[in-house]
Amino acid sequence: MTHQQPFDKAVSAAHLQFLQLDFEAKLVFLRESNLDMPTQNLYLESTLTEMADFYHNAPCGYHALDENGLVVRMNNTELNWLGLTRTQVIGKKYFWEFAVPTGMTLEQHRTVFENFKKTGSVSELRFDLKAQDDSLRPVLISAKAIYDERGHYKMSRSTVFDVSGHFERVREMRRLNEQLYTLNQDKDRFIGMASHDLQNPLAAISMCGELLEKTGAGFNDLQQKLVKNIRRSAARMSSLIADILNINRIERGTYQLEITEIDLKTVVWDIISRHEVFATAKRILLSLDAPKGNWKIKTDRSAIAQIVENLLSNAIKFSYFDKKIGVKLTKTLEGIQIRVQDEGQGFQPNEMNLLYQRFQRLSALPTAGEPSTGLGLSIVKEMVDLLKGTIECESELQIGTTFMVTLPM
Repeated sequence: MTHQQPFDKAVSAAHLQFLQLDFEAKLVFLRESNLDMPTQNLYLESTLTEMADFYHNAPCGYHALDENGLVVRMNNTELNWLGLTRTQVIGKKYFWEFAVPTGMTLEQHRTVFENFKKTGSVSELRFDLKAQDDSLRPVLISAKAIYDERGHYKMSRSTVFDVSGHFERVREMRRLNEQLYTLNQDKDRFIGMASHDLQNPLAAISMCGELLEKTGAGFNDLQQKLVKNIRRSAARMSSLIADILNINRIERGTYQLEITEIDLKTVVWDIISRHEVFATAKRILLSLDAPKGNWKIKTDRSAIAQIVENLLSNAIKFSYFDKKIGVKLTKTLEGIQIRVQDEGQGFQPNEMNLLYQRFQRLSALPTAGEPSTGLGLSIVKEMVDLLKGTIECESELQIGTTFMVTLPM
């Protein structure tokens, strides 16, 4: 297994303090600066990437367990302790397969987990992490439970402290974890403030661009190109802000589904119509195949829109010129299926397990230089999960990719 270097309290404390001060400075800077939209966009992306890097390389382990005790998230630190890869753990390992309790039987271990789901928290439980090479690492685990709007358990947020013969460090590590929590709160405030401060001027820019496009019949080629660039940049920034806000709400467990009756065919067709301008620019033909009949379902309109928009946007972005993209609606025994099929680049076989991870940049590149945040498919997966659905992907290099989302009726 891979052994992490001993945890240096002073260095880690200084690192946390620096990050906290740095984020506070960024909050002030973004509010007072007059940066242009592309620069503000890069600023937001670099800030989120920094947070993701800190999570995965924190001095303590982090993981999340679903209602059955199956691992659904784990940072790089804890994976290194176990000597396992993300593919070997996520969705495949149960907590009790690698966490050996001290002074408890396996049955008692599972009882503790069931009680945790009801009470909502545990603090400093003593376990030994059993690595792939059978070595044991003593740890203390503290966790909080996350519940949905109906009060049903969704997953845990667990912090794992390595106490390999150094129990005197636990109190200091708890203090540092509180600083990390504060830092995460700063991140949430940063995202909320940034989105609020950017949305109003962004809407004004978009409206001005639309007005110029409608009234600029006498513009020369360069002026028309600049107007299109204004609208394209505003649309991209608006999309990025929406993605960031959605990810933030999902992470905090505050995303609220609003179940109403919608006409799925109409919603999907509206989304396709809005994407026609982007497809036309690449001479891509969009189509919708939906048999006649009643397509009214009870679901969350916003979640459905985000699923279809992200899948369709990606299909256009990563497809070559003069290709076809088809959206198909079908009714199955499991529910309603939304299928988005393109003739794009496809994915490498070893990339299939990475599709829904945040900020992933895979081998396929946008074919017309379009920007990509690496958040689209992760949002699709989160929304599908919230709707209790499933998502599958079939892909062949240089042939194309098909995503199939199945939602319960």
